[in-house]
Amino acid sequence: NTERPVTLREHGGASVLVGNNIERLRKEYNYTKHLDRNPVRPELWDGYTADRIVEELVKFGK
Repeated sequence: NTERPVTLREHGGASVLVGNNIERLRKEYNYTKHLDRNPVRPELWDGYTADRIVEELVKFGK
């Protein structure tokens, strides 16, 4: 998902942009499928973003 750069490998995620290069896609797929995974959820990816936004908007409006 390119709209979330934090998911890219260079930012600690597992995603890699390969474009339309089929050989690179194969290479990255084979590399990734053999990795030991230790998934970590980025800070604040807890499903409460909208709640925090509304809370701040309410505070701002007072």
